[in-house]
Amino acid sequence: MTNDDWIPNIDIGNDYDKKYLNANIHLDKLTHLADHFGRDMPIHLHAQYLQIHVINEGETHFHLEEKVYHVSGRACFLTPASTPHAILTDDNAQGSVITIHNSLVWNLIQDCQIKEGYRDGIPAMCIEESQIPHEQQAHWSAFLATLQLIQDEWGQSSDDKALALETLVRLLLIHLKRISATKAKTSTSNFEEIRIFRNFCNLIEQNYTQHAPLNQYCEALNISESRLNNICHRVSSTPPKKLINHRLIKESERLLTHTNKSMSQICYHLGFQDPSYFSRFFRKYRGINPKLFRYNLNQSS
Repeated sequence: MTNDDWIPNIDIGNDYDKKYLNANIHLDKLTHLADHFGRDMPIHLHAQYLQIHVINEGETHFHLEEKVYHVSGRACFLTPASTPHAILTDDNAQGSVITIHNSLVWNLIQDCQIKEGYRDGIPAMCIEESQIPHEQQAHWSAFLATLQLIQDEWGQSSDDKALALETLVRLLLIHLKRISATKAKTSTSNFEEIRIFRNFCNLIEQNYTQHAPLNQYCEALNISESRLNNICHRVSSTPPKKLINHRLIKESERLLTHTNKSMSQICYHLGFQDPSYFSRFFRKYRGINPKLFRYNLNQSS
């Protein structure tokens, strides 16, 4: 792939709404994103984020992997992390866009034991309301109702907002899985480097608590460390080791926020051999130690 062919990585927190930098979930109206990026958004990707576009009305042209969908009226497009896509909507198109960190997606796959058919993550999909079979209509109605609950919760400022949003997003993804259960398939990408990056991210999800050296990932991918480093920089502007460490930090924050596990329990659960090293590791990426991170959460709740 030449530099002229390269696909830009857009990070919503960095490139659009810095208020949600490092956030696991972001929600906004389609019109707001269109005002910023334009209604004709050329091909791009989100390296570590899955995205769901829900279109309520208007004409939509959605380029997802190797397919182009032309949809009139209500539809839903699910774009897995690091998947090339482009969108063109008319001036009347309305809807919502949910951006979800890939760690939440993988936690759902693990917790719900839905690995069959989803070993590489939740696949890309287009769901057009007018084409949904009668037997799937109840799941679609439940999906729309859950989306409304997410929109309502997004406008709240309650202490447990983050937990509520994560719970609702997980339910939203389950509804999508049920709707697409008989036809969800992943298209083959023409972009070899993006395929390698996605495989690397999948390996991270399966092995990040093992603290395996980078060369083991490279052996599994059958590429050199220098090539993996180059691919990660090109796709996500982040070196591979930092991607692994970021996944450890994301899980640390989840356990500190949503469980009562002690610091030592979290340390060993994540594969660290020494609580003091875990504390230094966490401080390096978040500026405070994990104990203070949890204390600040409790003080704000």
